[in-house]
Amino acid sequence: MASPYTVSYSAGVRSALQELCARAAQRNLGDEILRAIKFIDEQLRGDPLAFGDPWNDLPEAKLRVLVRVVPPLTVVYGVHKEIPVVFPKAFLPFPSDAF
Repeated sequence: MASPYTVSYSAGVRSALQELCARAAQRNLGDEILRAIKFIDEQLRGDPLAFGDPWNDLPEAKLRVLVRVVPPLTVVYGVHKEIPVVFPKAFLPFPSDAF
């Protein structure tokens, strides 16, 4: 079954995720971060508006910005208000000094 939403990862977000994975692996958190990334991606493809907590609206861009913590990560992402596309903006360590 096709996912209701498309997730559009920018090159910058992909690069940042690779860097986070490498840093997490150095602290023996590689498995946890990969599980979190997989879970986040599944949720963003399924029902991103129910997954995150509303943070901000960008009316000109027609985006609702949400945030969600899935240890050891925090994800910030935008959901387009008219088309089913999700734009991950940032993946950050949680807590901020985790890795």
